[in-house]
Amino acid sequence: MRLLNTWSKVLSKRSIRTGWTLFLSVGVVAGILGLAILLAAWRMGSVGAGIAFLKGNRIYAQPDKLIIAGDGSRAESVTFMNLTNRSIRVTGYTSACSCLTVTELPLVLGPREFKDVSISAISKTREQLQVLFLTDEFGPGAIPVSVTVIPNLLERPQLP
Repeated sequence: MRLLNTWSKVLSKRSIRTGWTLFLSVGVVAGILGLAILLAAWRMGSVGAGIAFLKGNRIYAQPDKLIIAGDGSRAESVTFMNLTNRSIRVTGYTSACSCLTVTELPLVLGPREFKDVSISAISKTREQLQVLFLTDEFGPGAIPVSVTVIPNLLERPQLP
């Protein structure tokens, strides 16, 4: 019985020590990740662009979700930012609906440069679309933008 009491005291001290070690390790990792995100955000100009840079994206699109009037009365714009140190071309786009029109393409983005692209739509039905902007980059270079087309602008919902 005495041996059991001695081992329980030793194990309880070790578990407390292990708990503190785990707590400190998680805190250090969280601090390093937070510092990396802050440095990337400072370098790129925004938190979203900094996170995209850390994820390995070459181009950052802001906003990545749009609501567009389906009567063609107004165009919404998407800003593309080149996150690399060399020029990149946005060559075109693809979408499941021919109701969308994108202007200012093809587009050349210099290093760390940003430019706007206008998107408009003509549709009598509500559409949820994924628009992929294509680049001349090797590998996964498509930039997704989610577009909601609403035929009547008075029905305009809020984005989540």
